[in-house]
Amino acid sequence: VTLKDSRGVQKIENAFGSITVDNIAGEIVARNSNGSVNIDGVRGMASVTNRFGSIEVSDVSGPATIANTNGSVQINDIVGALAVVNAFRTVDVNDVGGPGSVTNKDGKVEINDVARDVTVNNSFGTIFAAGVGGKLELTGQNSRIDARDVKGSADVTTSFATVTLRGIGGTARVTNANGAVQLSEVTGDTTVRTTFGSVVLKEVRGSID
Repeated sequence: VTLKDSRGVQKIENAFGSITVDNIAGEIVARNSNGSVNIDGVRGMASVTNRFGSIEVSDVSGPATIANTNGSVQINDIVGALAVVNAFRTVDVNDVGGPGSVTNKDGKVEINDVARDVTVNNSFGTIFAAGVGGKLELTGQNSRIDARDVKGSADVTTSFATVTLRGIGGTARVTNANGAVQLSEVTGDTTVRTTFGSVVLKEVRGSID
């Protein structure tokens, strides 16, 4: 299914084939299975659901809601809020003007340049976040976590993996189990709890607990 240069609210349902959407002056609601979804250029809201296929969404002037299973998710240039739910594949997010929320399992999550708050929940996959304009909340299970250049506070929880934070503009709170913690360039107070792992702190301006 291919849709280009349309106006108004557009709804597409498909299975066992791809969906391609380009230049929509309105809203798009796309539902697919067993095929890829590629959406570029939406002057409104985007809602995409898929399974057993990839999702790529870019250049959306409103909010975007994405749900997928067994397929990768690639997001670029969202003006509004972003919410992603995925499983068993990677999630890659770049350039979001609103807050961002990502839930994944058994797949990597990578986030770059979100203007407001970011929340990520993941299990059995790494989490990377950089360039967060608000506060950062990362929750992992058996997930290595690497975050840097966060203007607000950072609250991180994981287990059986290393946590690395650098360039935190607010407070930093880390809870880990069976994993090392490495923090540097933290402006606010720092709280670290871990077991069976080393703790390294550098250039922490606030109090340390």
